Amino acid sequence: MIEDEIQQFLSLSDKLNTKTVTLTRFLILGLLSYFIDGIQYRELKNALKISDGKLIANLNELKTMDYITKSSVQVDQRTIDIYNLTEKGRNELSKIIKWTKTIEKNTLKGAGKICQVLIE
Repeated sequence: MIEDEIQQFLSLSDKLNTKTVTLTRFLILGLLSYFIDGIQYRELKNALKISDGKLIANLNELKTMDYITKSSVQVDQRTIDIYNLTEKGRNELSKIIKWTKTIEKNTLKGAGKICQVLIE
């Protein structure tokens, strides 16, 4: 029944951390999930094609929420920052993916149907 599906969608959204559900943060968590050994700052920046300020702000927020960790390594007298996804971050990413799959499932179910909204 459509009401049950809508309720499930809303219920799942209540479990999400609203600070995480931004495209940039979702992309960072998604990228980090692929790299078990972590990913360098410059690799994140190149992949996401965003400014240093925007990337740093989002990384700092994710670190504050304990979704990612930052470690530094010395390579040829240079310090390189490496970011890793924490278990807490992986759990939050799973919640977001489950939520988006609910949207996808219900969108596909309604494909080809006309949607009407009644505004009173």
